[in-house]
Amino acid sequence: MSKEMIEHVGFILCLIGLCVTVGSLCLTIWIAHRQGKQLEKITKIGEETSTIAISQNSQLANMTTIEQKTQEIASTQIDQLKDITKIGKDTYATAHLLQADQDKLIMVEKFFCPKENEKFLCIFPAMHVDKPLFDIHSGDYYALHNIQTLFGTDKLDNNKLDLVYTEEMGDPSNCIVDGKCIVDGSIIYLGSPQVNPDLRVVAPPIELRNGRHAGAVNIFKELLGDTYVDLPCWFANEGNIKKICFSNNSKPLTSPVDDEYVDWRNHNTNNAPYIEPRKDYAIVLRLNTKGSKKVFVLAGIHQHGTWIAGEFLKQLAKRYCGESNCSISEHQRAIFLQNDKDFVAVIEGEFDKEKLTAKKPSIYDNNLWRRNGTKWEHIYP
Repeated sequence: MSKEMIEHVGFILCLIGLCVTVGSLCLTIWIAHRQGKQLEKITKIGEETSTIAISQNSQLANMTTIEQKTQEIASTQIDQLKDITKIGKDTYATAHLLQADQDKLIMVEKFFCPKENEKFLCIFPAMHVDKPLFDIHSGDYYALHNIQTLFGTDKLDNNKLDLVYTEEMGDPSNCIVDGKCIVDGSIIYLGSPQVNPDLRVVAPPIELRNGRHAGAVNIFKELLGDTYVDLPCWFANEGNIKKICFSNNSKPLTSPVDDEYVDWRNHNTNNAPYIEPRKDYAIVLRLNTKGSKKVFVLAGIHQHGTWIAGEFLKQLAKRYCGESNCSISEHQRAIFLQNDKDFVAVIEGEFDKEKLTAKKPSIYDNNLWRRNGTKWEHIYP
């Protein structure tokens, strides 16, 4: 190869190397430029991401503030709801008390029928036993307490309820003079004629022979004028046993608690104590006289029955007997609240000696009568 050829090849190789070098440099510059553009995009994305993060942090802070305010509002609403609930309970309690007072007022107006400034006298048996205060039977006291509660209604201030106790098994009170009742006003008798001397004078118990009695149950002459009242039922004695007899000579009622009284009279302490609720019977009665006087009787065969009669009176004062402890129909309840009619009813119920409560007072075997003229009308549910 000649020298010129060699030089020419060398020149060409140098030119090729220069081109390669320049091309590599250009490629490097292009890649660098490309990477710069990508870096700018990444930087922009980073800035935008940072902006979004800042915005989200701000939104999160706002949401936290909203949540706190929501909790504060919820707490305030809970307090308001508690206040509203308390107001509702107070309103219900007030309405209940007002309704109870209204029911008591209606009960007194319809059952006892007080006239303007009329006086009522409650006569019950008691005993003095070597102490200044007299002893009163628990059943009589419970009935008396319910009567006093009814007459304690503010709207009855004009009507006075006086109390007179009479010595049990002793002489009548000073309300009886020469065998006549001289009370000026209506009378409420507590206790049967066997234990209430004043009631025994005007309405003595019927004496039974072989479970029968002769003729009608004619009593209350001294209170009602010259004519007797032929009652459909009244208290009776058969030996030492107290009962309730009927004018139609149906089987007299004997108290299921007689066994307790027999054990007590015989000082028999060997029998198991009578703890379970015991049934007893009572008479609830209202009679209008020819004058302004009215006669009421709430009395059981035994004290269990008088307690039950007191509970019956209490339950009558409630608006709806179906929601109370009283087991009578509204039709029967209405009979006791007709102030122009006489009525008499035999009441039964259970007395719980442990809890000192009377349960389920009701009308025994539909023995409820209302007087129309001289006749007694049997009232059914």
